Amino acid sequence: MISFVGITNLWATHHFIFEPMHKVSYGVFIVNMALLLWVSLVPITTAWVATYPTKFIPQLAYIVVIFGWAIFLLLLGHEAHRAMKIIRPTLWRAAK
Repeated sequence: MISFVGITNLWATHHFIFEPMHKVSYGVFIVNMALLLWVSLVPITTAWVATYPTKFIPQLAYIVVIFGWAIFLLLLGHEAHRAMKIIRPTLWRAAK
């Protein structure tokens, strides 16, 4: 259930980041693909924790995956913000 809520949150945040973008920079593309790769580890670690719920290593792996997911999402937001300033600077000046 926790993984489902996390994926739902990721989807909503991802949508929020990309909604105002009309073009995607190369940096945004790379970070987005890294995030996708990292999120693909969620089902593996979730199944591992479900199989061995009392073991420390599966729980640690799950925590590392969730923490890395948050870092990549933060990087994606930063890179998208930077790309929007480069691609559409007049929009950012008007918003200030």
